[in-house]
Order: sequence, then structure tokens, then C-alpha cells
Amino acid sequence: MYKKSILSASILIALSQGAYAEDTSTFNEVVVSATRTNQTMDTVAASVAVVSEKDLEENMAKDLNDVFEYTPGVTVNGTQRQGVQSINIRGMEGKRVKILVDGASQPGVFDGGPYSFINSSAVTVDPDMLKSVEIVKGAASSLHGSDAIGGVVAFETKDPSDFLKDGKDFGGQAKLSYSSEDNSFSEHVALAKQFDNVEALVAYTRRDGSELQNFAKAPYDDYSVTDQDYYKNDLLVKLQSQLNDDHRLEFLGEVIYNQTDSDIASSSYKNFNAEDTTKQNRLGLKHIWFADLAISDTITSQLTWISKEENGVTNRFKEASAGHPPWVPANGDNQQKKDYEYTEDKIEFETQLDKEIQNHYLVYGLSYKHSDISNTNREFNSDPSTPDKVYVYTPDAKEQSFGLFLQDEIALLNDKLILTPGVRYDYFSTDPSDTSDESFKKFSDSAFTGRLGATYKVSQPGTVFAQVSQGFRAPSFDELYYTYDNPGHGYTNRPNPDLESEKSLSYELGYRHNTAASATEFALYYSDFTDFIDQTSTSNGGLTEYTFININEATVKGVELSNSLDWHAIASLPQGVTTRVAAAYTEGEDGNGNPLNSVNPWNAVAAVNYDSPNALWGTSLKVNYTAKKSDSDINSDGNNGGTKDQVALPSATVVDLTAYYKPMKDLTVRAGVMNLTNEEYYLWNDVRGETELSRDITQAERNYNISVKYEF
Repeated sequence: MYKKSILSASILIALSQGAYAEDTSTFNEVVVSATRTNQTMDTVAASVAVVSEKDLEENMAKDLNDVFEYTPGVTVNGTQRQGVQSINIRGMEGKRVKILVDGASQPGVFDGGPYSFINSSAVTVDPDMLKSVEIVKGAASSLHGSDAIGGVVAFETKDPSDFLKDGKDFGGQAKLSYSSEDNSFSEHVALAKQFDNVEALVAYTRRDGSELQNFAKAPYDDYSVTDQDYYKNDLLVKLQSQLNDDHRLEFLGEVIYNQTDSDIASSSYKNFNAEDTTKQNRLGLKHIWFADLAISDTITSQLTWISKEENGVTNRFKEASAGHPPWVPANGDNQQKKDYEYTEDKIEFETQLDKEIQNHYLVYGLSYKHSDISNTNREFNSDPSTPDKVYVYTPDAKEQSFGLFLQDEIALLNDKLILTPGVRYDYFSTDPSDTSDESFKKFSDSAFTGRLGATYKVSQPGTVFAQVSQGFRAPSFDELYYTYDNPGHGYTNRPNPDLESEKSLSYELGYRHNTAASATEFALYYSDFTDFIDQTSTSNGGLTEYTFININEATVKGVELSNSLDWHAIASLPQGVTTRVAAAYTEGEDGNGNPLNSVNPWNAVAAVNYDSPNALWGTSLKVNYTAKKSDSDINSDGNNGGTKDQVALPSATVVDLTAYYKPMKDLTVRAGVMNLTNEEYYLWNDVRGETELSRDITQAERNYNISVKYEF
């Protein structure tokens, strides 16, 4: 077996110094999240997608929707008011997908209920801060714990040595961008400096923009955003030091502050506007010990603290008229202010040991997380007959989890066959505080999850891969304890602290064919979920009662295909002509045979690219096709996870054209025409839950992007 401990150590340093592959026509990208080891994609027994910094630049990504736009099987969910909230992988979303930034898990998604008075996103990092994104498709609980039952998305931010190349002790970049999609401007600057054995990085991104320029026209539907202004700030600081041959120390600090001001359409209120702010602070410390001990060759320990605060302020004014509270003030006009706040303070510690013993490569370790979660919702009214209120959607809660994991990578048959068994134990608990109106019982659960993966080289360019993996997800605090009564509007929410943890068993089989001129991957997958958590509604005394329950079963299955070709090597076309095609088809249903509405319709992406041999200019034409989601693929049972009279989704074909030019060595100018044919189209995640298609939730009209980046 090749000396993987030495290879992993060298790759680990290289990754921390920003070395990553940019060749999109092969499987040479180094991935970590799928196996917790440093492997090239062609040796991983799982479906993994990588979005490199080169991809982000070429796609002119300015938000998470752009980051995953050309990754079939991966989409984002969000609202007009608060933006992107979560990531969907093969129909699994929200807290079923684990989000990592620089190896640390992020605060969870929080859905504050109808009308979007308060929501919290799982991801706040800016695309200009990123150098790579890894997407592990399918259950990864045996390595990453509870939230990874649907997959993992791992974001890696830039490091000092990404800019300190060719022996330089100072470097950086400056970038200016504009997009007519939302009339946004962004400014990004990164400065790196080496001081003896310490490398430092300071990076900052600012974005200012407005509402999406889509096909919406007045009059607008209720709760649609009619006007919006936002600004986003992301400041990242890193200090990294190779103390000696055996020890490496890395520190990071990040401050994110975003604010969005929105005017919202309403037929009930004369004025309706919102102010939403996100504040997130992150501190991290990582120590890498190249120990060369009997129990470990390398020990990597990481401590991360994150504090996140979401504040949603809603102001709305209602004139006095005939009626009765709470909709119409009885005595006079009412200026109402809803001040909702969600906070999460998280601390996480993880240590991982790597050891190579003959043809075995062992990875084992432990992780611990503790989160303090609070949701405070206040309402203030100017009308004396409408009292001020404090709403308790969820009690304050403490979440804790502890995990132990072990994986063995076994090389057999002269490294042609690699088996990767793994097992993990997780303990999870949620301890809620009592409120003035109700007491809640503590939740706790534990589980063992296992995985067996295999890759086999059937020929020099061809590899078969397969895996069987178990998944586990403990219910989140809001699924357990969300409670809110609104009899005036005819509904109520009931907590369910007796929820069981979700479990899954997944199978995947695939084939990769990799040469200097082409790269092809084909994968089939099937997942069985038991005790799947879903929200249901029942009629109770004239009220619609919502609660989360465990449904008996759910299944998700599908197929994915990708291919990249270098046409100069294949057919003697001009050097620099390449193509890429990728497609994903997923279907899912619950135990009653109803379709899972979280599953997106199948989609495919095709791209034709040209890069001049001297790398001075290039262009790319991308076509993104999304199929129709018809009634037969939709759950319209409003009492069992669906939406009564759910509208179908029409198919759409979107064309994007981009180009770049380098007038000098370190200066790159990019421009793009997005939605070239001005297609009026929708995303399923926006249409889901709607009974009719509204232009208010269409995607952007034809729009233009331009950016200028200078590297030094």
C-alpha cells in the first residue's frame, strides 16, 4: 500500500496552503469530507461533487444559489424576505444536511413559522471567501453524526498561502463586481503576509443590492417583497504557523453582519415593512500534531465557537375600521411592531487520529457539541385595545451531542480493491426550559451507525464503487417543542417531545471512467428512511392543528450521470475546447405512497467551454434544463405533508453565456449574460406549498454580470 500517512500529511499541509486542482475534466480534486481522509475523487466510494474556486469565478457566483446552480441534485431553499435558508441534496434538506465551514458545523436552520417573521439560515459565508465546496450526496452519519443523514456540504475558506506563492512574502487580490439581477455591487479584498514562520490573512467582502429583478408586476400577492435593499459584510482573519516539523497551529476569526430592509405587499395593512439582520461571530483554533506515535501518525484537534443572532423586525400599520380584534383595532389606528429574535451560541470540539498499519489506514476520534438556543418574540401595538404580547414559539433549549467514530481503509489485491468499513456512536440530548405556560420534557437518544464502502479498479481507467450506509438524525428542538396558538386565524401548533429519531439505510452503486481526455461517472442510489419526521395537520374543533410526527417510512431513489470531455485530445479540435454534461433524477415517496414534495424534478446541465492556449481569454455557454413536476409527482394531501391543490411546475431551459479576458498577467475581466433567452421560469423550492403560479416568485429576467479582479 502506498504510504498514505505521508501522503495525507503532505496533502493536509498543501490544503492549508491552498493547493487544489483546477482541472475540471478529471477526478483529481482532493476531497476530505466523504471519508475524513485526503483522497482524490476517483478513489472515493461515494458520490461527491466539488465546486472549486475556478468554478465559482467562472460562474460569477454571488450567492449560494449561484454556487450550486450547475450541480444537479443540489438546490437551495429560501424566502424572498430572508434569502437562502438551507440546502437540498437528493430531496433531503434543512437539518438533514450537515453544513461545515472550515471543518466546523454551523448553527442549524430555524423556521419561525408562516409569514417569515423570523428565520435563520444554516449558511452565511460569502462566495468570494471560498476556495472550494465539497458536497457528499447521501447519508454520512457514520463519520459526521446526526445531521448528515441526507449528506454533507463542506465549505473551505481561503488561506494565507493561497496568495503567498512563488516565494513571495506578500500577496493578495482585489475584486469589484456588479450584477443587474438585483442591482448589486460587491467589493472584495484579501491581503496575505508572511512573518517568519507565521502566515496572516485579512479578507473582507461587502455587498449592496436590492430586490430580485424578476417578472413580477403590480398588483403583488400578499407577503411578496415589492422593494428591498440589503448589505452584507464578511470579515475573515487567519493566522497560521508551522511551529516546527511536528506541530502546526491555525487560528481564525470571522465577523459577519448582514441587513435587509424590505417593503412587503399586504391587502390588510396600509404599510408593511421589515428589517432583518444577521450577526455571526466565529473563532476557531486548530492544532495538527505529526506525532508518529504507536497510536497515531497524525492528531488533528479543532475547537470552534460560533455565536449567531437573527433579528426580524416587522412594522405594519392598520387603519381603524369596522371589525374586531385582532385584525382591526376597535378604538383607533394601530402601528404594530413585531420584534423577533433567534440566537444560537455553539461550541464544538473535535479530535481525529490517523494511523497507517501495513495495508490498513485507520481514522478514529471523537466530537462534542453544545448549543444554547433562544427564541424571543415580542409584539408592540400603539392602539390601547390591542395589548402588547410575548409569543413563545419554542422554549429556550440546550442541545448536546457526543460522538465516537472509527474507520478502517483496507487496501487489497495490490491496491485494486479498497474496502472502507466504519462505525460511529452518537449520543444526543435536548433540554428545554420551562415557560410560564408550559413544561417540556427532556429528549435524549443514542445510536450506532455503520458504513461499508468499496472501490475496485476493473481496468486502468475504470473503477466501480459501492457503499451501504446507515443514517441517524435526532429531532431538532423546534420539531420537538414548536408551539403557537392562533385561533383568530384558525390554526394551532402542538409540540411533540415523544418524537423518535430518524433512521436510514442507503445503497449506492456507481462507475467512474477517467482518462486524460475524459471523465465519466454514473451512480444509482436507494435510501430507506424509518421514523421519518414530517409535519401533519388535523381538524380539531374548527381549528387546524399542526404537529410533527414520525411517519412509518419514506424512500428516495435515483440516478446521476456526469461527463467531461477534452475535444482537442479526442477529435483534434482546437486546444481548449471542452464540454461537460451532468444530470440527476430523484424520486421519493412516504409510506402511504405519496410523493415527497421535497424532491426536485430531474434536471441536467450542459456546458461548452473554450479557453485559449495562452490562457488570455475564454468563454462558456451553459444550458440548465429543469423538467416539469406534474401532479403525479406531487403530494396534494394537506393532512399528510402535502399542500391541497398544489400547483404543478412547468419545465424550463435557462441559457447563460460568460467570458473572460486578461489584458495583463494579474488582471482578469469577466462578463456574463444570464438567462440569455429571457425565460420566465420558477424553482420548485419556491413553488412548493403554492396553489397557483405567481410572477412574484419567478426567477430573474435576462441580466448582466461583470467583474474585475486584480491579483498581486
